[in-house]
Amino acid sequence: MRTETDEIRDNLKYLTLLSRDYPSQAAAASEIISTQALLKLPKGTEHFMSDLHGENEAFVHILNSASGVIREKVDQVLGDTVPENARAETLTMLARHPEINVLISFNEAVSVGAAQAVSDLNRADDLWMVAFDSNITTVDALHTGAVDAMVVQNTYGMGYFGVESAYKLLAGQGSSVEESTVTTTRIITRDNVFAMDKQKALFPFE
Repeated sequence: MRTETDEIRDNLKYLTLLSRDYPSQAAAASEIISTQALLKLPKGTEHFMSDLHGENEAFVHILNSASGVIREKVDQVLGDTVPENARAETLTMLARHPEINVLISFNEAVSVGAAQAVSDLNRADDLWMVAFDSNITTVDALHTGAVDAMVVQNTYGMGYFGVESAYKLLAGQGSSVEESTVTTTRIITRDNVFAMDKQKALFPFE
């Protein structure tokens, strides 16, 4: 029959680690009380969002809900991927290093913020910028000159092949699912933006 001493001996390594953060009985009791109190608080509202490409207005509406708490949480979690932060950091970077004449961004949110910064500084003529993905702000910036080229993913193809692969897996056809599927990207500039294949890449559901 196992005794309390046996249990303590088995858990000694865990107790040793805990003792570093809670060196006294009072410290441990305080943490237990605090945790129990947190567990009894009402569960926060959860927001589930996906596929936000081009849905700026709907996304901003969600961010402005709950007296701005959601926007604050997004800033904490996403940090540099938020357009406002990307804009501020780009402005700071270009102010400190005015010799920079090329900008390349690697996601949609940073592209939006960087393009806004280029416009704010009137650097469209002497700075060459490549944006990533399709967004109404960066498309407008392409026309005004703040953005010189856009690398646009095939989001329709990504979604189509993803659903197709999921269906095959659920239908027991896993052997026919490719390990990887390559979807093309498009390089869009002011010279080719009105070509039909480029318009389909920019606005796949129009």
